[in-house]
Amino acid sequence: MRTATLPAVRVSPDTRALIESVLKEGESLSTFIEETVKTHAAWRKEDEAFHARAASASKRLAEGGKFFTADESIARLRAQVQRARDKLAAEQPASAAPKTKAKKTIGAKPRRTVRASA
Repeated sequence: MRTATLPAVRVSPDTRALIESVLKEGESLSTFIEETVKTHAAWRKEDEAFHARAASASKRLAEGGKFFTADESIARLRAQVQRARDKLAAEQPASAAPKTKAKKTIGAKPRRTVRASA
């Protein structure tokens, strides 16, 4: 397959210096730019697909489609995690069970320890 040339891009000396400062050993400026352009183009494709799925879901919802509240979704996810934990616990011998740590709550703020002044 024949190669194609992208248009030349004019950048400031500062921009060129910034780009050259992050090049890995043996990596050329051309290779870096090509990889960056490919990565960004792939990201845009994914972004477009995401927005298309969101628009489709929104349309289905507006037409009376089924939906779940945030609380229902979280409850389902917690149940799924608990089933996975139960399955792992059942597969391990009792002597090999890991020590349990304090339960972490998503979004919980750390507790402050108040010391009495002496």
